[in-house]
Amino acid sequence: MLNLKDKLKVFFHPDSKDTTITKIVKNLNIDFTEYNKIDKLDELRKYLKLYYGKFEQNIDSIYNFAAFTDTGYLGSDIFNFFKEDVKHKCIKENYSNYLIVFTDGYMYYYDRLMNTNNRYNYIERWADHLLVFRKNNNWEKEFENNDYGFISINENFDSLNVLVLGIDPQEKEDFSILKKYWSKWFKEMKIKNYEFYESSDVTYIKDLINNFLNKK
Repeated sequence: MLNLKDKLKVFFHPDSKDTTITKIVKNLNIDFTEYNKIDKLDELRKYLKLYYGKFEQNIDSIYNFAAFTDTGYLGSDIFNFFKEDVKHKCIKENYSNYLIVFTDGYMYYYDRLMNTNNRYNYIERWADHLLVFRKNNNWEKEFENNDYGFISINENFDSLNVLVLGIDPQEKEDFSILKKYWSKWFKEMKIKNYEFYESSDVTYIKDLINNFLNKK
């Protein structure tokens, strides 16, 4: 514990323009190397207990802010987070790199929608490239034959492990369709270790995260 070098960072993308959220998110981040100067285990435990208490308080503050502040739904720019930020924000040489994405599984940001043929940087409940697969018994074959998927970003993230939590399909079959889009995208980015869980699984969120982090 005294020699931990772990780092934990929390991101919203795009960055929130609200100073309240910005301050809260900053307080969620931790770099354990800052505690390496502590030479007593009891002192370290005291610091970490204080941090964990603040972490829980700040998470509650974010949920309360989101629940009671009507800012209008703009979406979350997950596509461009992977394209522009993952390399320098989530991957560090000589580290085991884990990215946990909290999302309903649909990908959408209001002013950056684009596509090339059957490749898109978004997918939503109303999107034609999702609706075409609902109630379609041969949808997987059609998906592959017509090269559907997210736009490839031509990156190699083979040192990144990704856990996607909170997928909330509008229709039952959407879960399989969304997994197909995300999985193909991850494979094209050379991500080898990834998992998906529905929102109904978040009751066990702590166990899901621990199991993923401890999987060899």
